[in-house]
Amino acid sequence: MAKVIQATIIVEVPYSNELMNYGDKLDKELRKVIDNTDFLECKLESGENLHNKLPVIRQKDQYPDRARPDGFIFNDIKQGRMRGMYIPEHTEDET
Repeated sequence: MAKVIQATIIVEVPYSNELMNYGDKLDKELRKVIDNTDFLECKLESGENLHNKLPVIRQKDQYPDRARPDGFIFNDIKQGRMRGMYIPEHTEDET
């Protein structure tokens, strides 16, 4: 596993049954607190095999599995596929 940095933060919001019962509302409230914070204080750890029992939120890859939005996948060579540039054959009915 690659070396990573883990930042642990604690966010407090006023208690509400609604926030406890609806994750989407709690998520919005937590994001509001984080967005309005000038400086994000956190506990930092770095290393290769960090074991944490808490859920981990990771940055999403811009191109997961190295695939681009147009569907091209880097280094995707399957058995029997042509390598290099494809040049279609000329047919008689083309003008």
